[in-house]
Amino acid sequence: MNRNENKNIVFFIILFLCFEPTLNQWHSSFFNESIFFSLQIIILAMFLKLNKNNIDFFLIGVFSGLLFLQKSAGLYYFFIIFLFLLTSKYTEKIKKISLFLISYLIICLFIGYTNFLRSNNFYLAPLQTKEAIFLYLLPKIYENKYDISFIEAKNKIIDKTKIWIKENKIKADIQANLFATSFGSEDDRIKIHEFQQNFTINEMRSNILITAKILVKKYIHSLLINPVELYYHYKYENSDSYYKSDDHKKWVPLRMVYTFLILSISLYGLFTIVKTKKLNINALFWVVSGIYFYLILGWVGFTRYFSPVLIYLSFFFANGMNQILFKKKKL
Repeated sequence: MNRNENKNIVFFIILFLCFEPTLNQWHSSFFNESIFFSLQIIILAMFLKLNKNNIDFFLIGVFSGLLFLQKSAGLYYFFIIFLFLLTSKYTEKIKKISLFLISYLIICLFIGYTNFLRSNNFYLAPLQTKEAIFLYLLPKIYENKYDISFIEAKNKIIDKTKIWIKENKIKADIQANLFATSFGSEDDRIKIHEFQQNFTINEMRSNILITAKILVKKYIHSLLINPVELYYHYKYENSDSYYKSDDHKKWVPLRMVYTFLILSISLYGLFTIVKTKKLNINALFWVVSGIYFYLILGWVGFTRYFSPVLIYLSFFFANGMNQILFKKKKL
């Protein structure tokens, strides 16, 4: 790759990250996505730095921990970075990887210790991660399994949860939206969230085909990029009102076209990299990182959760644009 091509690709990456409306909308309102995206970019920049010194490896661990602190989706991203550092060619590799592990471990121990001081329970992942599949997946499984409405499915789950709460003498309540509230203690909160997670996993195992069908639909739906989500978040009082509105119907075809353009250019950029045998370890890191966040977030089915993946698509989008506009035969 010559110098001019490098400049072109860097230019298109910066252009994409600065002006792509799906990313930009979160920065304009300073949602937690804004900090999350910034941490993703910082980690990318530090990982791709050519001449990394020891402090760089230490800071990669720190920012990886902060990424996890910001959103639980960052919890396992540590393994992706670790595997790539392990397979990279560095002098004093053990020392550098140790610095990364130590700094990340410091953040994790801080989280666990503060949880222990507050609740007398040492844990890292937010308890909401155990509740997530119960909220967003179990009702759909019951809806398909028993051929009932979504509301009937939630009511069935609520009834079973209330029976478990009573049998196990837990002080908690389950709301119509399936959120658990009114905990008697932190132990009660932990126990009910563990029940929710185990309950859902057992149903998933018992209904593998139904679960697979639901997950495929959710992953496909999450691909639909939504650059106007935040605008309508403020315009409408709740999501249900927006999804039933004419505004939502009007934007779906436009969003489909926009998504097709972004993904097509990005896939073309990836294709040209593979075709010209330029898929080196750095390019592979972009690919694996994007896949990681897509898999860890896409199952919820919300288009909002595809936004972190756009950070990694920027590289392949830039390569695609460079190829299209400058008609390069090689990258």
